[in-house]
Amino acid sequence: MNELVDKLIELLQEETVIFIGMLGILEQENSALLSSDVKLLDEVMKAKENEVLKIRFLEDQRGKLAKIIARRLGLNTHAVSLPKIAEKMSKSYSETLMDLSEQLEELLHGIKEMNLKNKKLVEHSLGLVKDSLLLLDNLLSPSPVYHHNGRFNQSNQHAGRLICHSI
Repeated sequence: MNELVDKLIELLQEETVIFIGMLGILEQENSALLSSDVKLLDEVMKAKENEVLKIRFLEDQRGKLAKIIARRLGLNTHAVSLPKIAEKMSKSYSETLMDLSEQLEELLHGIKEMNLKNKKLVEHSLGLVKDSLLLLDNLLSPSPVYHHNGRFNQSNQHAGRLICHSI
């Protein structure tokens, strides 16, 4: 049993290191978004994808290992959590598991916050691009002009424009 818990602790420590790395990557992504550095953003996105793959792999291993430990401890394997496992362990293992659980929760909270900031930056940038494209579309397409009699006249392409078509 101790070997299994030691392996779980090792996996949690690896996850902690990867989550710290992910937080750094998200900060780089934020910087790239703020500076509109497309090359850096591309590099950061590749690094982020690699970290996500590592996290998925470790999470899968951790889930399987936690279920094995829970089964051996007589816990429900469908609702297994680190605090529940820690309750059933010796004091030293319990403290280590709880510390790692708290660290991971803190890091996860930081990652979620940074993701939200980056999401807002991306949405703002996309809004600017959309508005710019709409402006260009309006400048390049003829604007309809309606006369007093209700007839539509497209022959006067510059009527009603604030900006000259040649700009």
